[in-house]
Amino acid sequence: TGIRPSTINELYHELAERVKLEHIDLICEALGCEVSDLIVREPNSEPRTKSRTGAPIHSKK
Repeated sequence: TGIRPSTINELYHELAERVKLEHIDLICEALGCEVSDLIVREPNSEPRTKSRTGAPIHSKK
């Protein structure tokens, strides 16, 4: 992929705080997979977004 081994290590061990979209694309290409095979969104325990009034936005379930 051309991605540094230390970057792959950080991704594998879930230590990376940021992921380049180019890296995701390269990994998917190398593995023959889709982005959804690599990334799973885990909801935050507390909402982090706020409305214009400053009140937390609660997701609708």
